Amino acid sequence: MKRLVTALGVAACIAVTVTGCKPGDDIGSPTKSPSVTVTSTGTANTTGAPASTPANSTTTGTTGTPATAGGGKCLDLTSPVVTRAVGNIDTYYGKDLVAVRGTDAKLGNCPKLMWVEAELRGGTASSPEQVLFFDADGFLRTDTDRNTAFTSVVGSTDNTVSVAYRWLNKNDANANPTGGPVTVVYTLNGKTITASGNVPSQSLAEGPKATTTAPTTTQPTSTQPATSTPAATTTTVSHCDSATPDMLQGVANMQYGSQLVQPFTIGNIQCAGDWAIGTTVSSAAQPARVAFHYTGGGWSAVAVGSGFICRDTGMPAATASSFGC
Repeated sequence: MKRLVTALGVAACIAVTVTGCKPGDDIGSPTKSPSVTVTSTGTANTTGAPASTPANSTTTGTTGTPATAGGGKCLDLTSPVVTRAVGNIDTYYGKDLVAVRGTDAKLGNCPKLMWVEAELRGGTASSPEQVLFFDADGFLRTDTDRNTAFTSVVGSTDNTVSVAYRWLNKNDANANPTGGPVTVVYTLNGKTITASGNVPSQSLAEGPKATTTAPTTTQPTSTQPATSTPAATTTTVSHCDSATPDMLQGVANMQYGSQLVQPFTIGNIQCAGDWAIGTTVSSAAQPARVAFHYTGGGWSAVAVGSGFICRDTGMPAATASSFGC
């Protein structure tokens, strides 16, 4: 009988390829199953319990076909997802906005964050427009809840989109804005988009004004003594905490990229209030410095080179002197 048991044990070792059998093992004793490590992007699942998706988990879908796809592209301006998102934007004096340009990547190389520029149907250069953001699952948000004008996407990476805002200054021709540009970088993190700065208030387009009846006012029966209000004190707020090398280098590349010898790397920054000077690293192919001004809610490059005079950019003399410029 013992020989029969041993023979059966040897046969089991031959039939089963799992390691662990050797002569002398007690075939009748239970053996431990090999441990298995399961890696999950969500909460670990206990053995025997049904798998579940954590409430805070997100599915990017970047490895599949985006909901915005069409015609071999990651984003099709005529896809239902895009047209529905654009169609939900409020009309402007009864006119709709339409998608005119967007992410042009081909399927198989889709960025995590995609964009669409929507402009007023039949509008002009100064007509309202908006930038819409999408991921592989669909629409996320617009750049702002207000229409802007003279707005354009000037750059993008896998998870960022850079938008430049311009505006008309006094005496500007309607199609030739001199205000700005101020570049805001929008970054996707999960399902949340964060902006590197505020959209300049000067670039916000006025919406249609509601027709209202002027209220009836009652004049006072007596004249109140005049009171004087002390003049408000203007305080310069420092924005130097946002003047990081990466931020200013990105702004300089977007505005003056064609004039800069690459690789262009800012290594030293001097900052005071709403003015800054960035200087290239010592190993740069072409040493240069860039003057920046914080205006309209973001940093903007106002001069680049090695011989410009800081005061010519509007920089206060005291600030220019402190920069040695």
